[in-house]
Amino acid sequence: MTFKSKLIKSLLNTPPLPKKHRQDSDTLLFNTGNTTSENSSEAHKSKLEIEPEVELAVDFSEIRQARLKAEDLAIREAKNRLEAETKAHVAAEARARAEANARMAAEVRIEAETVATEHARARAKAEIIATEEAKKRKTLEAKEKQLTEDKVKTEKEINLLLKAKVQAEASVIKEAHKRVTREAQALDKANATMLAEKKAAEAAIARAKVEEEARLLAHAVAEAEATA
Repeated sequence: MTFKSKLIKSLLNTPPLPKKHRQDSDTLLFNTGNTTSENSSEAHKSKLEIEPEVELAVDFSEIRQARLKAEDLAIREAKNRLEAETKAHVAAEARARAEANARMAAEVRIEAETVATEHARARAKAEIIATEEAKKRKTLEAKEKQLTEDKVKTEKEINLLLKAKVQAEASVIKEAHKRVTREAQALDKANATMLAEKKAAEAAIARAKVEEEARLLAHAVAEAEATA
């Protein structure tokens, strides 16, 4: 509702004048119109009749002035009331706008906080994933290092075993060589003994043969002497 329509409604709500005052006003207006059309004799007569009405008109004028003042006061009060209502309405609208702005700001702040929270969660998740990846990488590196160390240790152990095996084989070969040497020496000694025994046997045979020949020769000499 606009200010003009509110003002008209306020004027329409102003209480009307009493019926007697309206009748007096109508009579005064009617008589005033008639006095302009009557002749001077009738005017003199009417003057005597109108004097009470003039007094009534004066009262009506005062009433009318009072009414106008009351209406003016009512208009001012209505205007003040409308201004107050307008100010209150404007204040309410301003308050509503402020509340709406506050709600919008709160929504924006909440949305920003939500986005920040989501970003923080994503960042924390990324950090957790990075930490897990680093942990897995560190674990793999530790396993690789352990495998390398185990491989080196195994190779060392294998080398030691090979060295021990080579040393054992060398010792076996050395012992075999010594045994072969001893066997060769024993064989040489046996051969020498056999050769000495063979020579001794041949010498004994030769000696026996010489002795047999000497015996035969002695027998032949003995027989020759006997015959002679």
